[in-house]
Amino acid sequence: MSRAVASLDVRLLLRSRMLWPVLVALLAAGAYAFAGGVDRYGERADAASAFAAEVGGRAGTFRDTLAAMERGELDGDRARDAGLPTRVVRAAVWVPSPLAALSPGQAGLYPFFAEVGFFGREDALFSNYQLDNPLALQAGPFDLGFVVLYLLPLALLVLGFDVLAGDRESGNLRLLLAHPVSAARLVWTRLLLRAALVTVPLLALALAGGLIVGSPPIGLLAWVAVASAYALFWTALIAWLVTWFRTVQTTVLALVATWALLLLVLPSALHALVQGLHPPPSRVTLVAEARAAQVRVESAAAELMAEYMHDHPELANGGGAAIAPWMQTHHLVSREVERELAPLQARFRDSLDARQRVLSGLQFLVPPVLAQRAFNETAGTSLAAWRAFESCTFSLKRELGEVLGRHAIAARPLDAATYDALPPSLEFRADAGRAAPLQAGVALGWLLLVAVLLGGLAQRRLARVQP
Repeated sequence: MSRAVASLDVRLLLRSRMLWPVLVALLAAGAYAFAGGVDRYGERADAASAFAAEVGGRAGTFRDTLAAMERGELDGDRARDAGLPTRVVRAAVWVPSPLAALSPGQAGLYPFFAEVGFFGREDALFSNYQLDNPLALQAGPFDLGFVVLYLLPLALLVLGFDVLAGDRESGNLRLLLAHPVSAARLVWTRLLLRAALVTVPLLALALAGGLIVGSPPIGLLAWVAVASAYALFWTALIAWLVTWFRTVQTTVLALVATWALLLLVLPSALHALVQGLHPPPSRVTLVAEARAAQVRVESAAAELMAEYMHDHPELANGGGAAIAPWMQTHHLVSREVERELAPLQARFRDSLDARQRVLSGLQFLVPPVLAQRAFNETAGTSLAAWRAFESCTFSLKRELGEVLGRHAIAARPLDAATYDALPPSLEFRADAGRAAPLQAGVALGWLLLVAVLLGGLAQRRLARVQP
């Protein structure tokens, strides 16, 4: 392309009344979204720390009481109650990654802490967790990932809709092509310049913000790389679309329709398809079955206790701890209810796993969905991260329950050595820094491949453009 034509195009773009309002609005939205993400990340981290400290304080007090009991400093009821297994508590906390400030996803829909101890079943561990406004959480927060997924393409559309049709309508295209310049070079230069002017500052904001909050470098670079590939995908898509229409009006309609299709229609259709193929069992059914199982098992508590003591005669002598009879049978009742609910719980997990498998395959048909899942996986705010936290919490509950249940049934108090051998509180961290390369690499590779294919198609059509 001749330097005169290129220089003229740059000057016209920089003087455009549309460029600077779009750029300022995009960066303002990005800054606002990042500030909100930092606030949400800080609130969640503080809540997790406060909960862990509160439960840890009670656990520390219990441990000090055991030490005082073994030193003979307690007597009477205080000594008898000191080692009650029913007083043991542990905290299970999902500590957010700093990258959650960029892409919190729908992590607010998932409980991120639970108190684990003698009481309560696995299916009720998170029942006391209070969510914020469910409708707002389902819609998702206004985060930097949202700005990249939705607003960045809009900015590219606004700045790039007339790169070909505008000159064609005004008659300037014939004059431009009279110079030693091709239509392909003209369009690509214009689009790449516009993409760089809006994408680079936004990604620089994301990179700087991620470093400020202490994001893991690998995860942060993976997040920025996926966002860059996503911007290239939209640039190539615009280049291909503008070759099909001769007027500005039809070009604008086509670009807006494409944006709505990829970001609104197809994701909703994909979600409906996945839900239709693998509908989850009714939560009402689960609650009803849990209540019915609780009633049935509690009515047979005496038989359960007799059967358990027959299998474990070493627990029959008792240890003298002041444990109420209903507390002694609680462990057996909860374990039996969990056993009866296991098939229904398995159906929930299987349905969820099946939906995720279908979504993982179909996400390649909808690039925004692929990019969003990559953002959430990289930030450690995905459903997979929540499932891993849930699994670790259930494991902690089972380990504690087995030891505490035996001591409660035998009315045997805990000593300091046994208490110290119990599993500690869970501090779960989704290792986004190490998990990022795989998921982000898949999204990065696919987005770049689609961008290259679209760019090739656009190049073929641009080679045949006539004024």
